[in-house]
Parts: sequence; C-alpha cells; structure tokens
Amino acid sequence: MACALRMTGADKVADRAESGEWMACALRMTGADKVADRAIMGECVRTAIRKAFAILGLAMGLGACSPAVVNPEEIPTGDLPEHAAGLAQCGRIGAEDALVTIVEFTDYQCPFCRKAAGTVEDLVQEYKGQGVSVVVCMNPLAFHAQALDAAKAALAAGAQGKFFSYSELLFENAHSLGPESWKQLAMQAGLEMDRFDADREGKAVANAVAHHQKLAASLGVKGVPAFYINGEQLVGARPYGDFQAVVDRKLSEAKELMASGVPAKKIHAKATVRARKGDYFRFVILGEDPVVRPPEHDGKARVVVPPKPKAPAVVNVPIGESPRLGTGEEFVIVVFSDFQCPYCGRFDPALRQVVDKLGGRGSLVFKHYPLPFHKGAMPAARASMAAAAQGKFWEYADLLFSNATALEDQDLVKYASQVGLDVEQFKADIEDEVGAGQIKEDMQLADAIQVRGTPTVFVNGREYNGPRDVDGMLKEIEEKYAK
Repeated sequence: MACALRMTGADKVADRAESGEWMACALRMTGADKVADRAIMGECVRTAIRKAFAILGLAMGLGACSPAVVNPEEIPTGDLPEHAAGLAQCGRIGAEDALVTIVEFTDYQCPFCRKAAGTVEDLVQEYKGQGVSVVVCMNPLAFHAQALDAAKAALAAGAQGKFFSYSELLFENAHSLGPESWKQLAMQAGLEMDRFDADREGKAVANAVAHHQKLAASLGVKGVPAFYINGEQLVGARPYGDFQAVVDRKLSEAKELMASGVPAKKIHAKATVRARKGDYFRFVILGEDPVVRPPEHDGKARVVVPPKPKAPAVVNVPIGESPRLGTGEEFVIVVFSDFQCPYCGRFDPALRQVVDKLGGRGSLVFKHYPLPFHKGAMPAARASMAAAAQGKFWEYADLLFSNATALEDQDLVKYASQVGLDVEQFKADIEDEVGAGQIKEDMQLADAIQVRGTPTVFVNGREYNGPRDVDGMLKEIEEKYAK
C-alpha cells in the first residue's frame, strides 16, 4: 500500500532507485499483471491508473516505460471506470451506461451552437431507446459578452433538473441576453428563484464552468460547437447526416464490445481508450485534472476582438407554387420547415407576427423540408398541400404545429374537418399526390443551397441568423436584410 500511495502522489518519490518497485506497483495497479490481492487495487485503483497514464505515458506511449503496458485496452475490463468522472458537472440526457455518449461543448451566444442544438434534439428523438446519451459542457467564448453568465445560469438551472429547458430559452433569446435575462428566463422555466440565484452566483457553478473550459482546452477544442461521439471529434454545426453516420458506426462498435463481454456501464470507457491520443480517456473518463495549454505569444497584452461577421451570401430561392402569406416584396421571408420539428412549431408564430408588423412590405413563404427521421413529417407535408388546394394551408399548418405528436392518418383527416375542408376532396387530393411535386422541389432546393436543418430562414435570399423574438427579428430584418 505504501507503494500505491507513492504511485497516487501521496508520497513524492525522490529516490529514483526505488523506481523499480514503483513501476512494478504501477503495473499491478493498472492490471498489467493479474494481481491476486484485490485489496491492493481497492479504492485507489482509478487514481493509480490515472497517474500511471500521466506519469509513465502508458496510454500515449510518451516515455520509455511503455513495453510492459503499451495498449490501454489491456487494462482488464473489470477495472475500467463505470462513470466518466470528467463529465460529472455537465447536463445530460440519457443514461450513463449508454452505448454511445455524445459530448458537446457549447456557447449560448454562438449562432452555430443554436443550430447544432436543434440537430442534437433530433438525434435524441431518433435514437430514443437505442442507448444514446447527450452530455453538454460549457465553453463560453471570450468575445461573447454574456456567454459566461449564461453558462452559469444554465448549470444553476441544471441543479433543479431544468438544464435543457433553460438552455432552450437561452438559445431562443441569444441576441437579447443580459443581466436581467437570467431571472426572467428562470421564471419562465419554473425554477425556485432563491435557490437559482444562490447557485448561479456560487463558487460551485463558477468552478464547474472553469472545469468545462479547461477540459475543452485539454481536448484541443478551438471553437464551438464541438462534439465527441464516443471520443470521435466532430466540429461545427454539421449536417444531420454527418452525426447520424458516426452515431450508427459507434453503436455498431459498442454492440460488438457488448457481444465480447463488455458490460454496458463500461462501454464508454472501453470504446474511448485510444480517443484523442489518450487525452479523452485521461480527462473525460478518468477525470484527471485538465491541463490548460496556453497559446504561444510574445508576452504582449492583447485584447480579444470578435471576428467580423461575413455578410451572408445571396442565393436564389424561387417561390414557385409554395404557400405564401402576404404579398409584400420588400422583405420576402422564406422558411424551410418540418411539421414534426418542435423548433419549427415554436418559431412559426413569430415569423407570422413579423410579416404582420411589416404590413404590405413583407411576405412569408413556406418551403417543405420534412426530415427523414420524423416519421409523420412527410404525411403532414402532403396533407398540408391538400389543404392548400382548398385555400386553407395556413389554418391547417396551425393545427399540424400544435399537434406535432399526433400526425397519424386519422389525425390528419380530423384536422381537415376542423378547419372546414371538404374532407372527401382532401382525401382524394392526398391519394392523387396533389402538391407532391412542390414538396420534392422544395427538398431539392434545400439540398442545393445547403440547408442543414429546420427551421432555416432566408430573407431576400440571405440566410437569417439573427434574433428569434418578434421585436428583435423585425429590427434585424429592417436594418440588415433590405434589398
């Protein structure tokens, strides 16, 4: 045990003549020799493994001490951690014993993170019950003035079990965040206010955010959003298919590990022993204190200046036969939407209010982009075009968005009756695929102009990434998107 204590750093070994015994103990603690006395491993096994990796370089092959245990996969499965210690203070959807763990680093003032949040929500829905979990860590960027306080507020909400609902509110109000926002959004989320304030201003939350940032730096994160899917890195607001391909592959690999005898609660550790040259295993799985790698500089003080945003490219977005609300040409707003997408349902009323406030100057065009993993989205799109054939698209769309979880055939017929359609004609039009050509054109257009998710909005041919509240959107559109 004395040797084990030295290995864990309790006794700073000065006499390198002891290194032989020190190494032997380290190897026992990592399981390189199948030690019979399990008491040696006991409660300090995880610390010993961590120190063995950090000091001896066993995970990365950094030193000359690697011949005995070069491959971290040689660590006995029974000795692998069941929990990712480095993620203890992050928001999570799904079980810790998930087959695939998606770790995200985010910033609530980053428009790309807001886009990625929708993709993540879609992933959660599609892989529900299939062993996929999502863990969200904070990485507020220095040039986003409110991002740090937003991160603290999100973790404080998480202490009351409202991390994701509060995060959603932060993203929806990203362009208007400020000192008054935290409490206002907390009240909307139904939080207990005294506890929220105490947690948000407390050291525990501040330390948690700092830990997340150091963890990101130690993994080589250089921007947000950044994702690690069972240790494999994806950077940016990537198309849904990019995530799906990696998740499917990782699920397959995890199932192979389970078939070989690895229990589900150790899959995350076993699947990531080599990820990021061992850094992921050290910092995320074992919970080793993250190492901050400061950027090289000449010692001169610098002010961090946010990058100047590029003007959105203008693309051709033909209206065709798509449903259109209003006739204004000064501000033509085109939304690519999906009736089963919760973000689309929440955004739709705001878009309509903006068009109403623009009066005769604006119009809203609806483009269909039913996502393949939303099983009710395509039937709903076809039904909406059958409603459009009777001049009731927008009234019917209201019901679809309001009932996004009930889009079976009988539901679609019921909604047709509720908005006063000729139900028999409605059924016949669906059967005859009325509007199917327009839906196909919309989807082809979306792919051509690189629409990556829903809702995606274009104003006068330029992709819109501004505020999503009515007043903020109206101001942004009038100031920056005029023809």
